[in-house]
Amino acid sequence: MSPLRQRWIQWLASPQARDPQTGLWLSWSNGDHPGFAYEEATAWVMLAAAPLRSLPQAAALSAAVDQAAVVLAKRIRRHGGLRCGGRRYAFDTAVALAAWQAWGGPVDVEQQLLATLLDFCRSRTALDGGVPGGDETSDTRWSESWGAHQLWLAGPLQRAGQAQAALDLVEELLPRVLRDDGLLRIHGASDAVYAHAALYGAAGLLAVGERGLAAGVAAEAMAALGGDGLVPTWLDPQTGPGRADATAQAAAITAESGAQVADELRARAVAALGACTTVDGGVRYEADSQDRNCCATAFCLRMG
Repeated sequence: MSPLRQRWIQWLASPQARDPQTGLWLSWSNGDHPGFAYEEATAWVMLAAAPLRSLPQAAALSAAVDQAAVVLAKRIRRHGGLRCGGRRYAFDTAVALAAWQAWGGPVDVEQQLLATLLDFCRSRTALDGGVPGGDETSDTRWSESWGAHQLWLAGPLQRAGQAQAALDLVEELLPRVLRDDGLLRIHGASDAVYAHAALYGAAGLLAVGERGLAAGVAAEAMAALGGDGLVPTWLDPQTGPGRADATAQAAAITAESGAQVADELRARAVAALGACTTVDGGVRYEADSQDRNCCATAFCLRMG
């Protein structure tokens, strides 16, 4: 295991990365800009930690995940899925389902997560009270749309034995978000390409065997690396600061899909993520940010 991966593990296992009241992982850690206990981040850490749980170097992280899973299970039983700002989100719930599939835990929790996720798929809404897919407007926020990032749901649906639901999701959603150039627009009412959302979508396409489409999105993201070695916020137009989370996503999908990307580009991306890693092991969201982001750190750990 590389020293960098060990630092990521150690930071995620540390109290700095977790909410002291609940034991859940924080959105980010920064004394001058405090984060919040974030259910989705906790699910991502569970997912990243699952392949490592037999390793002695990850013992402290595994123990922290076990503790957080108990808290998260209670919340899921109460609310049916994962919430942010008091409302359940389809995507967050899908990440929790994937985390439960990978980590293990009470069967009733996994069943509840799947039932809620299927309800969201039937309504084609991203969150409780959200706009149905196809009814978005140009100013609908990406995370509140039935847009490109929802393709990611196909993976956990397939693993839950819901192959038809996964295929139905892709068949319904892909024609609205796939652009002629192979990139994924945020949703049907905007042609802009938000890198983070497009790469979530690419991971979902990879899960259902659309390797070529997934590889194309990842290759475009890697080709867009900025001077800091990070994937920019937007792929079209190519604007905004480089983001560590999208960079880790692109590097992982590039490797998994077999995308034709120069070794030099992947090396630049990995080096940039190393530069974003603080001495204690947290990954900064952006090169000049002081927020050590839990999701970004978990994504880095999942690169393999």
